[in-house]
Amino acid sequence: MKVICAGFSHTGTKSIAEALRILGYSKVHDFLEHSAIDGTYWTRIFDGRGSIDDFREMYKDVDAVADVPASIFWEEILEAFPDSKVILTMRDSEEVWFKSFAAYITHIRRTLFWERYMSIGFFLFRLFMPSYHSYFYNVCTAGYGYLLGNPNNELLLRNYYRRHNRNVLRGCPPRQLLIFNVKEGWEPLCKFLGKDVPENAPFPTKNKKDDSFVVNFFRGQCENDGGMREKMKKELYNRVTIAFSIFVIPIFVIISMTLGLL
Repeated sequence: MKVICAGFSHTGTKSIAEALRILGYSKVHDFLEHSAIDGTYWTRIFDGRGSIDDFREMYKDVDAVADVPASIFWEEILEAFPDSKVILTMRDSEEVWFKSFAAYITHIRRTLFWERYMSIGFFLFRLFMPSYHSYFYNVCTAGYGYLLGNPNNELLLRNYYRRHNRNVLRGCPPRQLLIFNVKEGWEPLCKFLGKDVPENAPFPTKNKKDDSFVVNFFRGQCENDGGMREKMKKELYNRVTIAFSIFVIPIFVIISMTLGLL
């Protein structure tokens, strides 16, 4: 583990993850990789059975991490890998962050029809993909309480953002910390990491409202998902097959026997 991106969600976490890949960090675990690749470890951690050794094992061959849940556990990861550098991505202000975050979540809900069918969608998600439902529920609870269902709860969202940033600023050794706004581009990032500024490569801008990685993921257009989409499809297929076997086949047999077809 070389780089821990401790920035709160929607502070440029997707952009910084892509920037690290461009700079040569080949194994960068972002939001989807945490579940698709590291899900077993995170389940143990969320269940209260985790330890620092889990982080050492989970990230022993990983170059960098970004976004939740890793950003929430940045202190534990730093304890496991004390020589790592920490990047705290921040927006221009707390107000800018809140407006951007709230607008983004609202956009996702409306784009994926969650605004109208959210309760049905979560029920089906829990029924047919229980392991992923449990994981994402734990991630959202750890990162934002229960706020994703109500992105307009301004006071609580601001409080989460403020407390997280203050915790990083107070707890991380200054010599290992870079406070970074993605608007600053390559120069401060490369200087902090001891890397050359990439030639003819503009600093990446990922996960904007009109290019949401969540929407792209469900549409099968996500570049880096760690195999998450295929694993979710497999679990969905298995659950649907089980449901079909339990409910549809017995009903078919009963009807056939009633009609004398069997």
